[in-house]
Amino acid sequence: MAHPRFAVNDFLFFTEASGDTDVMGNFFHANFYGDPDAAVTWNIGAGHLYHRIEPQNEDIEISVSMAKVGTVFRLKPWGLTFNPYIGYAWERIDTLHGDTDNDSYLYGLTVDWRWRMVGLNVKYHYQDSQELDDDFNNVHVRLTAGITRHWGAALRFDYMEHATTDDTSVLLGPVYVF
Repeated sequence: MAHPRFAVNDFLFFTEASGDTDVMGNFFHANFYGDPDAAVTWNIGAGHLYHRIEPQNEDIEISVSMAKVGTVFRLKPWGLTFNPYIGYAWERIDTLHGDTDNDSYLYGLTVDWRWRMVGLNVKYHYQDSQELDDDFNNVHVRLTAGITRHWGAALRFDYMEHATTDDTSVLLGPVYVF
């Protein structure tokens, strides 16, 4: 759901990965923006990532809550928006062999491009771990294309590094615009 002052999206998915591994996941994000007509304004956001991965002889549950604040720069003639931000994430990983808590600072950049009924959204953030020796990269790319005034399609690619796994997912599905 998108509005000039906020954007909320949720991707719920189920899949079977290699080795008969069941994977269930959900990506939820909500962002709120200042003046939608300003060339420079503010942004605050929150999100939650959840993965349940069930390989043979293991259960892995990844839960990451995050919050961010940043500045939005709009180049309206080109349909471009840049949103550098800082944030904080609370990552919890539970396995049969132990649990990991990893709170992290986030440093990120979101770039949006819109042209007619096509949109491209690229998000990158660097996760500066506080409890672990490793830091992590996260990349999210979403391409949306309108087919009619209300219906379209979305393709999403996600690459996320975690303490116990690196996750790559590709999601494709319909979009309904209110």
